[in-house]
Amino acid sequence: YYADALTIFLEAYGSEHPSVAASFNNYGMVYKAKGEIDEALKYHNNALNIQLKALKHNHYDIATTYHSIGMIYKEQKRYEEALTYLEKALAIEKEVLSDDHHDIATTYLNIGSIYFDVKMYDEALKYYTKAHNINRKIDGGDNASIATSYHNIGTVYYAQGLLNEAIANYQTSIAIREKVLTPNHHDLAVAYYNIALAYQDKLRHNEALNYYMKAMSILEHTADSNALHLASLYENVGIIHFEKNDYSVAVEYYEKAKEIRER
Repeated sequence: YYADALTIFLEAYGSEHPSVAASFNNYGMVYKAKGEIDEALKYHNNALNIQLKALKHNHYDIATTYHSIGMIYKEQKRYEEALTYLEKALAIEKEVLSDDHHDIATTYLNIGSIYFDVKMYDEALKYYTKAHNINRKIDGGDNASIATSYHNIGTVYYAQGLLNEAIANYQTSIAIREKVLTPNHHDLAVAYYNIALAYQDKLRHNEALNYYMKAMSILEHTADSNALHLASLYENVGIIHFEKNDYSVAVEYYEKAKEIRER
């Protein structure tokens, strides 16, 4: 479909028309979905080159392309370039959208995730909080995006060693996710796992085990893509049982983790 569209647009409009740029962006999205990110980047850059010539400097389509390129650079761990393109996208979004638009919140969120990846936690928290405040204003209370915001803020606090703050945000996220998600949703398993880590670090073993078991009940019945996550969970449960002198149970969980990792 995209190939036919591109051919039609090239014949009808020439090589520097916004419709051709849109087709290149569609190709980029397809290649990214297939995991061929170098090809995806090539097509998005082709689209951007056309848009910068054919559109006003602050056209929203340019912001979208900047954002797509920035997220590819993030995936490639080219973080400086990723930030450059996401900040270009944000500048246009702020110019043409309302201050409390979902797309601005998404860009704040993605910039925050880059700062988190490079361990600039104060900056990550700043952008996660900006995204959170917009989502709360738009969506109100109990929904998945708000739960994710609380969870992201919790991960920053956890990385900073601020365990009480991390747990408080994880608890709020979990309370919302338990209302709005299905009981076996992967995001619930992640939330249970992360709050268990925080409780384990505080040596509150019973609370940690409670949440690890909740995560386990979901991950043991989901796809193989979660296998390594499940192995880490088994290892952590084994460590807690070892520290509680439950050696036979500890060995049982260590063996489960070992079996997964040796597959």
